[in-house]
Amino acid sequence: MVMGSKISNPVKNFGTIESRTWDTVYFENLDGFIYFKSNNGGNPVVYSDNGNPPGTKVFQMHIYGGNDPVSGCIPIKKGNYWNMPGVAMEFIYWIPLK
Repeated sequence: MVMGSKISNPVKNFGTIESRTWDTVYFENLDGFIYFKSNNGGNPVVYSDNGNPPGTKVFQMHIYGGNDPVSGCIPIKKGNYWNMPGVAMEFIYWIPLK
């Protein structure tokens, strides 16, 4: 950042947190994050882009051995679709930025 420069609208607030379902395609009209926790391990994957269904893998976690739960927080861009297929989740939350 350059001294004396101004940042327009630098602060965003969190919107209302909403529950989401695994293996479902969602469209988000705000920037935000998905926060998830698996039931018992697995290899969570998130796809997100402007296609429906989304085809760009933006996150993948490999769990080798054991059935320990895993969690993550993934950014999703405004105007994109996203999907988290294949692994049952204990919960998935959408946390929008306003």
